[in-house]
Amino acid sequence: MYIKVTDSKELLMTIPTTIYCGEANADLITFLIPMNYGERNLADCMVAMRYVLPSGIGHSEALVYHPEPYKNYLQFTTPINTRLTAEAGEITLWLSVFHFDEGVVLKTSEIIIPVSPSKNITEYLPVADLEQIDQLAAKVAALETNKADDLTYDPEDKMLQLTAGGTPVGKAIDMSKMVNEDDVIDFTPVPPADEPDAVIHF
Repeated sequence: MYIKVTDSKELLMTIPTTIYCGEANADLITFLIPMNYGERNLADCMVAMRYVLPSGIGHSEALVYHPEPYKNYLQFTTPINTRLTAEAGEITLWLSVFHFDEGVVLKTSEIIIPVSPSKNITEYLPVADLEQIDQLAAKVAALETNKADDLTYDPEDKMLQLTAGGTPVGKAIDMSKMVNEDDVIDFTPVPPADEPDAVIHF
């Protein structure tokens, strides 16, 4: 999708793109902005895209500047992300251009961006397919729960144990044959270990 800013600060869509509700980063919006406004070089400015969703919720996105001009226009882009496509209906959009020392340089007119509705597949899937999705989600949750994030050692039983969120994960390792009376695990083939990297102190 290409939107041009005219010399009169109007937003004019030159190349439209159909946007569907729920899309994420499939397309870009490229804004073509005049190189100068008055005596101000707009390449030195930050451009923010302001928009209001059909529900009335507003957002602001900083646009990415591309230094290579397009037909004597500056190029600023933003991906069409899930914040933009969260709701079907009409998005009201405009730009604000800032200079870091002088504040707002200009604001543009508004433009309406339509977001087409799209079907939710879960409303049409048979029960068996929904159960498979639920099972997959449960497996992912279980993997996240069982992912080890710490290591504990019981000096009394001399057992080394992986944990996830404080819960033991997997089998504990018997370290009794490697731990001496000072709770030092020696990884060298013959004791004593003189190298600091060859032992673990608990």
